[in-house]
Amino acid sequence: MKYIKSMLIIFIAIFLLTGCNGNITRDIRKDGFSLSTDKIICDDLIPVKENKPASKKISFMSSGNNFAVTTDGEIYELSLGQKYSNNQNCRVADTSLRVVTTMDDNVFKAQDGKFYYTSVNNNSVPYSEVTVNDNSYAIYKLLLSNVKVKRVVTVDQSKGSYYVLMDDGNVYNYVITRGNYNSPYSIVSNEIVYNANDYESKIVDFSYNNSNRERIYIKTSNEIYRMQVTNKEKCNKFVDVVCEYKMKKDDVLTKYYLNNKILYYGPGILITSYGRVFF
Repeated sequence: MKYIKSMLIIFIAIFLLTGCNGNITRDIRKDGFSLSTDKIICDDLIPVKENKPASKKISFMSSGNNFAVTTDGEIYELSLGQKYSNNQNCRVADTSLRVVTTMDDNVFKAQDGKFYYTSVNNNSVPYSEVTVNDNSYAIYKLLLSNVKVKRVVTVDQSKGSYYVLMDDGNVYNYVITRGNYNSPYSIVSNEIVYNANDYESKIVDFSYNNSNRERIYIKTSNEIYRMQVTNKEKCNKFVDVVCEYKMKKDDVLTKYYLNNKILYYGPGILITSYGRVFF
């Protein structure tokens, strides 16, 4: 009798757990995301057991989804489809470098103050140092040297426009230029584009996507905002109606972000605490 009772309790617990996760999956899909057929298995980054946090927390993931950076700067290489030989979708990168600041998916500043290429770069040696001979070294130095800079995203390289997240929680549009080929680069303007005062707390992450504005988002410590079309019905129906966009709080994502059901939300990817991946 005790055995049957114990099994019944376990069955009910599993049912409720599965049902809860199923509701989250359904809500996220209704919010406009596509569910991947693959689950991500990474014991260090994804909780192995429900309500037991993973040992590491993701702070940044590349838009190509092939590497992640933890809150303590450790680099994990990812393979969301085929697994590595450790039977996981992740592995610790073979480097002692710790990431301090990222610029796009290409370059990061390490704890030693130097700049390095990421493994997604086509260099023969992963995480190799960016030398002064690199054509963009002066720009990297100008944008990444400041210890207050948390993240840099290229908006329009031809116009010298870069969005920069600072430790004050604001995102600035830095415009860089130089008089001629022999002149040094300089920052000619740095206006705020996303003001932390417009949100309930400091901005901790953001994205920029020129080809798909609905991929643009802002994350604070407790909310997620997404760029959304405010006249969707008309701009989809009429060819002469221009779509209008506004940054709005996403109540669905914020709800699951607050209760730690959304483990990571970044450029083009969402990962839940139970290992489901959405694009």
